[in-house]
Parts: sequence; structure tokens; C-alpha cells
Amino acid sequence: MNSATRAPSWLRRGVLALLWAIAGCSLPGSGCRCTHPHRIVSPAQPGNGRELMAASKGTQVNRTLPQQGQSPLGAFAGGFAQLQRGALTLWDGAHWAESRQVLTLDAPRGLGRRSDAALLALEAPPALAGDARLHILPAQAAPSQNVQGFISNSDVLSFIGPGHSAEEFMIASLNTRYRLELYKIYGPHDVRIQDSIALERRDFSTLVSLGSGVAACVRENQLLKLSFPAAQANYALPAGLDAIVHLSAAGQGELLWASSEHALQLLVLAQPVQVRQTIKPGLGLIFHIAADAGLVAALLLQESTEAAQRTWTLVVYEQSGAERWRVPVPDGPPEDRWVSLSPSAVAVGGQASLLAFDARTGQRLR
Repeated sequence: MNSATRAPSWLRRGVLALLWAIAGCSLPGSGCRCTHPHRIVSPAQPGNGRELMAASKGTQVNRTLPQQGQSPLGAFAGGFAQLQRGALTLWDGAHWAESRQVLTLDAPRGLGRRSDAALLALEAPPALAGDARLHILPAQAAPSQNVQGFISNSDVLSFIGPGHSAEEFMIASLNTRYRLELYKIYGPHDVRIQDSIALERRDFSTLVSLGSGVAACVRENQLLKLSFPAAQANYALPAGLDAIVHLSAAGQGELLWASSEHALQLLVLAQPVQVRQTIKPGLGLIFHIAADAGLVAALLLQESTEAAQRTWTLVVYEQSGAERWRVPVPDGPPEDRWVSLSPSAVAVGGQASLLAFDARTGQRLR
């Protein structure tokens, strides 16, 4: 058909819209979320359980993507912290039946630790008109404190890590700033940014603390070490290494655990990065990991083709690669399937629920 006889563009688009409407869809590229396998559904906010819809031989396949972002769970001396929708709950590792302490929070924004092992919990109540409040819970049985001021935050949980001293902390939030910032506390209402390092949005999905004033993340084929005073070191990842989904500090010098969707690697932060150990747990997808004290815990997910059934398995390995134990985990929503690890226990949960297992034997504690 030449240009003289070709239908007007508005008519062609109208016919196309009609055809897609008959199929139960909107126009391609308009954000359609129908059940037809013609496009991939956009994932939800980073850090939440997400489902991918894809076509496989003309049949719809549902697949839950690995957990990424900042966890609402954290280990501390004596137990675990759980950042819930309106509170911070502390669970005593010796008495799992009851919580040790509950701190009411308005709009929780993140959970982390200070260099002296104190817990840090961030909230951004609307009443503060753009400012935020940081709660400090000492490792010893001492009263909690809080400071407030302009502290970076967003609706997605922020990364919070230790600074070089008890008065400092690192924070990175998925807002327009896209920076890893070092803050210092000068007083209850005096919190100031001391330094910062530019980030990219994709860095947040693997951002982890490596200790006081040091963090790491993966960007394409490099492992980035971020430290203060502001410095960035880029380490080349080995060729052929599968895409890294998670990072977790091993708690020993320049070692950290990384995972792809189907393998765990113990990495040495060197130039280039060295792989000291590779573990393939099997049983589907590595959904989330956590490491500490010479151990690494991985939560595995198996799904049926239609995703009508999910099977969760928790497995713990020693740094040598030896499997210590694996146990089934009850089904639950993906957003409540994060992992946290301490020398004595492994926690699995999220904002709405918490399970606990003995780190030595795998016995259910809660």
C-alpha cells in the first residue's frame, strides 16, 4: 500500500486498540497487567517479594523473584530485631515465646547497627514535617535514646550501617539523592551529614555493610567497596560468574558471601575478586541469604509451573562448604521470607511474622 492509499494513523491506532481490547488488554507499553503472556509485569518496589509473569510455550508461568533490598530483620547480642509496620520488636534468643521489648514506631524507615553493636531504628512520622527520628537501643540493658533532624529516608526501607564511632552512622535511601551518606550525631536535635558517595539506583539491591564506615555493592561486572572518608574501589568480578543477586558480609576481614539464583560463592575482596568457595544447594531458587560467624544461611524456593504451590527450605552451611543442616519452612507470603543469622539462631520472617531455628541443629525454636 502506497502513501496515497494508506489508512490515517489515527484509524490504524484505533483498529489496533480495538483488537487489544477484544483480547482483554490495553495497548502494548501502556502498563497492561492482564493474564495474557505478551509482556512481563513490572516488579514491585525493591526489597519486596515480586512475581514475574512470562510466556513459556504459550502457557502462562508465574515466578517469584529473589528477595533484594534491605531486610526488616536484624541480629543483635541476645536475639533478633523485627521491624514491623508500626513497631520494632526485640526477640530474646533465650525465651522465644515472648518478645523482650516493643518500641512503637510511626512510619518505620530502616533498621541497622552502630559500631558499638547498638541497634538503630529509623522512623519518619508525618508530624516531623520531612525530618526523621533515629532510635538508639544499646546492646546492654540500658534505656533507649533518640535523635532527630534531617535524615535521608524513603518509603522503601533504607540501608543503615555503622560509622567509625558511636556518634556516626551510614545511610542510603531510595529517594532522589541516590547517595551513601555518613551522618554524625552532635545532639538530640543536631544530626549532620559529614560526607557522601554517589550511588546508582541499582546499587541499592545488593548494598551491605562490611563494618565501620565501609559498605559494598555489585554494579554490572564489578564489586564496589565504598568507604569513608569518601572513597570508592572497584574490583573486577571473575569472568563467567553468574549474576549476583545477594551480598552478605562473612564477618571476617575481606570475605563476603554472594549468591546468584542457584549458587553461593565465598568471595575474597581482592583485585580481581577471588572465589574461595562455591556451593550449589539445589532445590530451586536461592531466595535470600545471610552470613555471620563462619556460617551462611540460604532460603530456597521451589514453585510449581503455575505457582499454585510453593516449597521453602532453609539450609545452613559452614564456611568450608559443608552442609550443617536443612529443614522445611512453612509457606508464607514472599514479603515475609527474609533471613537473618546469629551465632545461635537463624530467623526467617518479615514485618508480619517471624520463625526461628537453632543455628547448630536446625530445631524449630519459634
